[in-house]
Amino acid sequence: MSVRPHADDLGLHPSVDRAIFRAFEAGAIAGASILVTGPSFRQAAREARALGLPLGLHLAMVDTSPLSRPDEVPSLVGRDGRFPPYFGSVVWRTLRGGLRPDELRREVSRQLAAFAEADLIGAEGLLLDGHQHLHLLPPVFDAVLGLAADFRVSASRLPLRSPDARRQRTLRAFGFALAEQVGRRAQAAAARHGIAAVPCWGVVYAGHLTLEAARRVLRSLPPNSDGQLICHPGDDDRALAAERPWGYAWETELATVLALAASSSG
Repeated sequence: MSVRPHADDLGLHPSVDRAIFRAFEAGAIAGASILVTGPSFRQAAREARALGLPLGLHLAMVDTSPLSRPDEVPSLVGRDGRFPPYFGSVVWRTLRGGLRPDELRREVSRQLAAFAEADLIGAEGLLLDGHQHLHLLPPVFDAVLGLAADFRVSASRLPLRSPDARRQRTLRAFGFALAEQVGRRAQAAAARHGIAAVPCWGVVYAGHLTLEAARRVLRSLPPNSDGQLICHPGDDDRALAAERPWGYAWETELATVLALAASSSG
């Protein structure tokens, strides 16, 4: 099995950045995804390059601020000039046809360009995923596909439920069942552009990945599985919760990936 932890949200907060770098230096994660819209993006990008940490682009349409001026992308932002704070608002705008394709292309292009200008595209091309998986929304993914060749997009994340998660009957699990179906549609479109799908496991436990849950996910996967085990490490729950009241257990997730690494090397 070749499923390795992969950390999201690099660039979101110094607490997240420190935890991701610590996990990588401990051999606990294989790579990370960075928010070019995050407040600590530039410093995090420099440190990641220095460490040799493989990075993907964590495309954002939620929670942060766009790289474009708000008046250039009014259909993507609220009155405060920021993206909506929660993914549900973006999904609702999408269902109402409220996201303008020209504005999506403008903002997606700028985020791709920021990633490229920071010299983060690896030899194998650019791996793309999305903050709160919103890269999978059809109009967002269409914008990505239209720009993929210009920025050497070679792979995109496909969130999948593990066999363990498929047995769950929670509202969260149902939501990820829908996300998986949307992802399959995106995967088919990506394949026509020569873009590979990278399976991403553990999505149901995002923000609450305990060691027990991680082991349960990994044990439930077929032996030939590959891809990412998603994680969201941080080293200061209080500071993060003050800015992002998501109820995440960032410190627990850091402890989880460190424990997985220790047990696999022991």
